[in-house]
Amino acid sequence: DEQLITIEKETHVAESQLEEAMSTLLEVQQELDTFKAADITDMLCFVNPVDTI
Repeated sequence: DEQLITIEKETHVAESQLEEAMSTLLEVQQELDTFKAADITDMLCFVNPVDTI
């Protein structure tokens, strides 16, 4: 069935994208674990700190 083949292809693509996103998320979480309060304070002292800080 053509519809089943399409679903299987889309599932494979979605799973690949999810795997990549999860890998990136893990890396970011590990980097965030290295932040200290002093690091954030230093960033807030910049002339134009990013709003998301």
